Amino acid sequence: MSDAILNGPITSTGPFPEQSRRLRLGVVGGGRISQTQAMAARMTNRWEIVAGALSSDPTRSKARAGEWFIEPDRAYAGFAEMASAEAARPEGVDAVMLTTPNNAHFPAAMAFLEAGI
Repeated sequence: MSDAILNGPITSTGPFPEQSRRLRLGVVGGGRISQTQAMAARMTNRWEIVAGALSSDPTRSKARAGEWFIEPDRAYAGFAEMASAEAARPEGVDAVMLTTPNNAHFPAAMAFLEAGI
């Protein structure tokens, strides 16, 4: 059984290949741009948003996760918690969308990279 997600090669001349499954996407940041980018990701039908650190307030993060159809146990109060928890899950996120202000991208990106995501 192959772990490949794409069912063919990516070429500069052909269409993007079909996928064997939608990629599991996590979101860090819960502001207006996150909603716009999440809508765009969903419209491609290539992503499934499954986890989020949508607020630094745990109660608010869980509430926002419900609005996004994210399971409560995958709503996190911060990116560090999300990175370690998702890395430990058998079907954790495949990728993360950072929608925080630009100056906050580096520490979040490093946390996910160091977690193997």
